[in-house]
Amino acid sequence: MVAAALTSAGVLAACNTEAQPAPDSATYSMPAVFTGNPVPPSINAEIPEEIDSAVPVNGATVPLTDRLDTPLGVAQLKDLSGDVSVEIHISGGHLDPGLYKVGFTEYGRCDAAGGFRSAGAVRSLLGGATPLDLTLPVSSAGVGALESLIPNTNVAALTGQGGSAIVLTSASGERVACGVVDTS
Repeated sequence: MVAAALTSAGVLAACNTEAQPAPDSATYSMPAVFTGNPVPPSINAEIPEEIDSAVPVNGATVPLTDRLDTPLGVAQLKDLSGDVSVEIHISGGHLDPGLYKVGFTEYGRCDAAGGFRSAGAVRSLLGGATPLDLTLPVSSAGVGALESLIPNTNVAALTGQGGSAIVLTSASGERVACGVVDTS
């Protein structure tokens, strides 16, 4: 009888419905699919100290630099069941605050001397004449993050025949950052 009472007390203790505080080290974020936000706010986004240049089996790691070849951040592309996951993280305070358009270009070139025009035109990825509209917000601290899905494609298709680059374009239309998508 005492053992049964102790077992019942243990079961009741395990079913305690009072909220317990999360540990201070816990971080949580909801994917855009659940939150409805196309761009989750991320003021504390950071780039790893060293960018792993190894190409993931199903994607690409793309270092982004400015016209002075200053590292600005990194883009990660990954194939996900017929779509491509795009994650871009900017840090270091080298970009002015604001919104930057993110585009995938015709060619895999990033010649800074020509304002990254060597990358060619921004391509449409949705099968129409209009390029995909991805926007990267950058905070006053020069930090930004973007998480999005490009539907009905894969990383290999993003590179096309002549390769591809990711360019960041300011509100004034100036290409301020570039990175070659290399899946080799």
